[in-house]
Amino acid sequence: MSWERPARSRSTSDLGARRRSARVALIALAATFTLLLSGCAAGMISQTAQQVPAIDGANGNAGAMGVRNALLATPDAANYPEGSDVPLLLVLTNNGNAEDSLTGVSSPVAGSIELSGAIKVPGYGSVTVSADSKLTATLTGAKKTLCFGQAFPVTFSFAQAGQLTLNVPIQIPKERTGPRETIDIQPPHPTPLWLTGAHEAAATAAASPAPSSGPSAAPGTSCNG
Repeated sequence: MSWERPARSRSTSDLGARRRSARVALIALAATFTLLLSGCAAGMISQTAQQVPAIDGANGNAGAMGVRNALLATPDAANYPEGSDVPLLLVLTNNGNAEDSLTGVSSPVAGSIELSGAIKVPGYGSVTVSADSKLTATLTGAKKTLCFGQAFPVTFSFAQAGQLTLNVPIQIPKERTGPRETIDIQPPHPTPLWLTGAHEAAATAAASPAPSSGPSAAPGTSCNG
């Protein structure tokens, strides 16, 4: 008669220890994965950090001072004729602790640019320069005709931050005013054969471009070049 050794049964404490070990391993793995992800993200630059505001004007920085949305005001006609005075529109920002001031503005297309005085910008503050505010900057004696679609170099001088030169465009009008020549960019569509009589006349009238509107050029001025 043979004797067989009975199989050893797992104790409850042994199973509990194995389960605790498995949980500890899972927690350690999750922690390692989180550290790896945070380490990779630490060297990345957010997408919004490099985005530029969707505005028409020029923007730039000189030290702690910033020029934002710099524009030449919209002319009443299609352009500013030579010799015109042109309001300069902008916002000045100060990202430093100490107050700074805009002491001068110049441009090769202007006889001079007159300020309402030393325009002071407090630390971590901003000021608006416009034709409708107490702080103004006016380009006087334009040396040539200034036209839409062009930008002109303007240099801003600050008491502490130094100088900054930007290409400043003319502000786009909110609404088009005045006549503007119509330009056909596509040949007229042929009239279908089934359209005759009144139908053909109606289709022709509908296909005719409506007169457009916009600023008209002053006589004797040119915006070529």
